[in-house]
Amino acid sequence: MTEVVENLWKEYCSTLNSQESLICLNEPYEVWDFGVERESSEKLKSLVLNGKKTATTGLRDNDNPVPLPGSKAIILDNDGLPFCVIEYAEITVKPFNEVAFDYAMLEGENATLAEWQQEHRKIFSEWRKVEGTSFSDTDPVICHIFKLVFVP
Repeated sequence: MTEVVENLWKEYCSTLNSQESLICLNEPYEVWDFGVERESSEKLKSLVLNGKKTATTGLRDNDNPVPLPGSKAIILDNDGLPFCVIEYAEITVKPFNEVAFDYAMLEGENATLAEWQQEHRKIFSEWRKVEGTSFSDTDPVICHIFKLVFVP
């Protein structure tokens, strides 16, 4: 974990009341980026910061635990710098082909479920290719609904 990420976490924790702040400083949190090219990453960052993106979807990786509702994450921009803290409100694991329109629209990126599926199918296929496997519409995905809790 970089110093800049740790400092952002400390800054976030300092905004809470004294008891919550002490708990927060010892609380685990995730750190991640959107894993896409710069232009797309900047667009996603803007959508998060203006409240239009309140969900994100990732491939289910059996090597990593599924986050719990109430847990937090720091999102990094394309330069690896943290730009916000989010809190997971709802986490669901389901096959890709069972993701519903209402959830897909929370991602704020597409106007239709078909567009959302096409975009995510492309990204997930690229990620699986790097792993030496292929993506299937029945692969499990993690649907994260979140709220923005801190912007420095």
